[in-house]
Amino acid sequence: MYVLILTMKLIRWCREAASAIVEMKETWAHLVPHKGTSSYEGIAKFFGACSALMSQQMRGMVMGTLENIRDLFDKYQVNLSGQY
Repeated sequence: MYVLILTMKLIRWCREAASAIVEMKETWAHLVPHKGTSSYEGIAKFFGACSALMSQQMRGMVMGTLENIRDLFDKYQVNLSGQY
């Protein structure tokens, strides 16, 4: 159940992130070189930073889901260390 919820969250998050990048094109379009001999260094740095931020957000979502699963197991934990 939690895996399905996480998957749905990640899909929605990816769509929203892609939409935000497209909607904010005017903020990064000037970094794209207009000539074939120009350097792609500026755009590579920009999207590298975007990638790092997105990675942190995704890691946070995954960690939150894992913590929820751990809490679920803790809630229904059975002590098996006693006598049989």
